[in-house]
Amino acid sequence: MLHAPRNRVVASDLAHFNVLNQRRGIIMKSFSGSPMKSKGFSLLELLIAAALIAVGLLGLFFLVNRYNVQQAVANEVQALSQTVAETRTKFRAPGNFAGITPAVLIDNGMINPSRVVGRTIMSEWSTVVGVVPVNLNGTANDAVSFNYNVPRQSCSDFVTGVAGMFARITVGGVNVKDIPGGAPLLDVALLGTQCDAGAGGNVVINLITGR
Repeated sequence: MLHAPRNRVVASDLAHFNVLNQRRGIIMKSFSGSPMKSKGFSLLELLIAAALIAVGLLGLFFLVNRYNVQQAVANEVQALSQTVAETRTKFRAPGNFAGITPAVLIDNGMINPSRVVGRTIMSEWSTVVGVVPVNLNGTANDAVSFNYNVPRQSCSDFVTGVAGMFARITVGGVNVKDIPGGAPLLDVALLGTQCDAGAGGNVVINLITGR
């Protein structure tokens, strides 16, 4: 008589436990089938990620290329400034620039050896720099012309950087500055037209200075 109630309690507890397990199973299935479960990347997500990476790399390439262009211009401006200053000093006594050539500048130690190939002066763009005497103010050999073949994307920055040193500047055969001709200031609009950075290729630049 004393054991019967205990057996009924145990049976009741087991039934209650089974009900709880069933409910727990339903809840677990509900969570396992929910949208919040872990999953891999979809094809669309991978394509978006790839596109973002490509845009980032393109921007980085543009910045690096722009830096390299500006660095080449800065190096050439500095080298030419030094050469012009030394040329004016060396040729002050003769009174003119008769006989000046790249070889003369090289032989007089006026050109950095790293810019010399044989008897030729090379620019930062691996193009030949010409040096010839010219007539600027009506007197033979009263000036010297430094002749460049410059990439169009560097043309405007280069000319702007050296404009103060020269009395006449010709880009693509057109004067963009000409002190003797009555145009003492650099014509920036005309410079842009002549440089035409978007066209690609190189453009000829003549930089002329007197003593």
